[in-house]
Amino acid sequence: MKKGSEAVKGFQGALNDKASPAYPGNESLSSVRFDMKKFFFSISHLVLICLLISSVLSAGEANRSATLVVDRDETCSSQAFTDHMISTDTVTFVLPETDGPVSGNGQYRLKGSGYSLSGPSRYRGRVVDEETLVLSYGQWWYKGKAMTPAAPEMPTEARTVSIPLEPGGEKVIRFTNAHADLKSPCSGTVIYRLKMERETQVWNIVLTGSYHVEHLTALWGPEFAFGKDYFQYASGAVFHYNLAVQVVLTKKKGRLVYTSGRVQKAQVKFEYRQTPELYSVQSLVCRGCDAVNRLKGRSLSGSLSKGTLSLSWPDIRPLVEGRSRLAGQCDPGQTICAKRKKEELAFSGQDDGFLMRAAGHVLALRPGVQSFKIDSSDNPGAAILRIYHDYRLERVK
Repeated sequence: MKKGSEAVKGFQGALNDKASPAYPGNESLSSVRFDMKKFFFSISHLVLICLLISSVLSAGEANRSATLVVDRDETCSSQAFTDHMISTDTVTFVLPETDGPVSGNGQYRLKGSGYSLSGPSRYRGRVVDEETLVLSYGQWWYKGKAMTPAAPEMPTEARTVSIPLEPGGEKVIRFTNAHADLKSPCSGTVIYRLKMERETQVWNIVLTGSYHVEHLTALWGPEFAFGKDYFQYASGAVFHYNLAVQVVLTKKKGRLVYTSGRVQKAQVKFEYRQTPELYSVQSLVCRGCDAVNRLKGRSLSGSLSKGTLSLSWPDIRPLVEGRSRLAGQCDPGQTICAKRKKEELAFSGQDDGFLMRAAGHVLALRPGVQSFKIDSSDNPGAAILRIYHDYRLERVK
């Protein structure tokens, strides 16, 4: 072990007896006098301590954690001995919400040439600009004694180590001929890796609604086998939408940003309406409905700003086309009506922007339903337009 001890000095510096940590012990319960007054005093303090512990745990649950893994591989050589050392140091940090100091405790294991060491470790540093972990202190203990930190193996105030604060963030340090003044120069590599998860929120968002446009026309009843006077005829296509998307938001630089969206459901159904029902529909097809249905499984972009969310739905505008015949019976002598009765009438109706308008809505990022509508029924003119959007937001993570 003499050779191993010399190697440890080369790896980590000389042992420092004064730096050994203090480990406070618990007072003996037998020293507590169990009279009623002190009993209630102790109980009240126990309740207070439990409340404090609960508050600390609650605060800790809201914080992010990260695991730092430090792998070292180095060789130190002297006239008497060459030592090849491989070690792994695993440290757990609790990260602040924004910038600020961090510290973490861990455990190291080292295997040298003919010996092995293990013990507790501690690291300190700061989070800078919410995107970098800057380490300025690293310490190992062995059998209760602290080994003096030495760069480049350990981060120090003079030689800090900066690691990208992100999942898989990595910093590699390579060095040669370090500690030549100790007559045992060392060469090797230190790799710092972060294991962590970004703070994320996952939302399920359902969009339902319809697009309905009715064209209004005044018709002469006898020509359409419908009474003896003028009447108003309304006709048009109706599209019913049912879509769902799962959105992932990630916290970067202290704020949530839109990371990804995936369409979980995409359906559109269609029909052709007329009031009154003058025509019997012979055929009905939708061009573009398949394009809506094929959105399922596709990614969906979006944006998040100041607590409001927008989804970038593609501008798909289905078109309903069909053919029909006059349904009623013509009065005798109504030649125009009889002619119409023999003809097959082509008709169409288009969704002129349900998804486009849905993309324009700004959603408050909170659970619940948010509804939007356009309804020109009160002032129809030549057509009536009804567009309904219902967004339902649910946070699932």
